[in-house]
Amino acid sequence: MTGILYKLALNIVKSDKPNKADLNYTSTYLGVFAVDKLVQLKIRIITHSLFLMFLGIFVLALIDFGALLRGWIYGSLLGILSLLLLARTMERAVTFNPNKARVYTIFNYLLRYAVLFAALYVAVQRPDMNIITVVLGLMIPKIVILYYDLGLYSLRRNRSNPDKKE
Repeated sequence: MTGILYKLALNIVKSDKPNKADLNYTSTYLGVFAVDKLVQLKIRIITHSLFLMFLGIFVLALIDFGALLRGWIYGSLLGILSLLLLARTMERAVTFNPNKARVYTIFNYLLRYAVLFAALYVAVQRPDMNIITVVLGLMIPKIVILYYDLGLYSLRRNRSNPDKKE
């Protein structure tokens, strides 16, 4: 399938006026491919985020700080929910035309941050929840994404230059 797509892309690039059916097939195939990769990445990030959440729950349960534990759980769940909303937005936006995708993405971006703002406001108002652990819990998916980004970058760099020692 990749060979067919490569030949199709070469034909589109070589011709001055590409066939509209070829362009529709290519964009649809690339959209499905991108959504598939996004779903795989989403599953990996969520599983690692849940692992970090349960590790934090275990550590905070050993310390026996109720407010810290409640804040950690609340923030972690909010962070994972925010990631799920972002992934759903990206999965659907890939299938839209560019103008509709831009409007849809901006609307969902504002909606996601409104939900996070309301949830943080609730966390600030509750005396039985620590706001610092809520914010740290919100950062769990971002930490996992950063770990993947830095880890995958160093693996690619080491594989491309196996003779170089750093």
